[in-house]
Amino acid sequence: MPAYHVGGPKPVARARPKLMLVGRFALRHDTLMLAIAQFVTCGLACLAVGLVVEPISLAVIARAAPTIAYGGALSVGVAYTIQVVAQKYAAPSHAAVIFSMEGVFAALAGWLVLGEMPSTRALLGCALMLAGLIVCQVMPGWRRGRDRVSQAS
Repeated sequence: MPAYHVGGPKPVARARPKLMLVGRFALRHDTLMLAIAQFVTCGLACLAVGLVVEPISLAVIARAAPTIAYGGALSVGVAYTIQVVAQKYAAPSHAAVIFSMEGVFAALAGWLVLGEMPSTRALLGCALMLAGLIVCQVMPGWRRGRDRVSQAS
C-alpha cells in the first residue's frame, strides 16, 4: 500500500530494505567504503540501463554533464555518504522515521530556495507528518516516564 507525501504516492516499502541493510553493514564495515561501493554499484546499474534504453550521443551527454555532475556529486555522493555515516549511529527504525519526512523537507526547500508556495493541502500534509514524527519520538519516552511514576506510587 503506498504512503502519501507532499510529492504524491511513494512506496515506503522501497526504502525499508535499504535502510536496514545500510544500518546492518555500517556497524561492521568502513562507512566511507560502503558509501563508495553503493555509489559505484548504483552508477553502473544506471549506466547499463541507460545504454540499453536511451539513445546516447556525445552532444546530449555534454549538455547534461552539469546536471549529471550536480546530481551525482551532491545528491548521491554527499547525501548518501552522510546517510551511511549517520546511520551507523542510529537505529534503522529511527532512520526510517526521519526519511519519511523527505517530502516535508522537499516542500520546505522548494519554498525557501525556489519561492514555491505550497498549497493548503500540502501544508496540512506537512503539519500532519511533522506531528506524527514528533508523537513517534516523544510518546515512548513519555510513556516510560509515566510508568515510572505509577510504579513509584
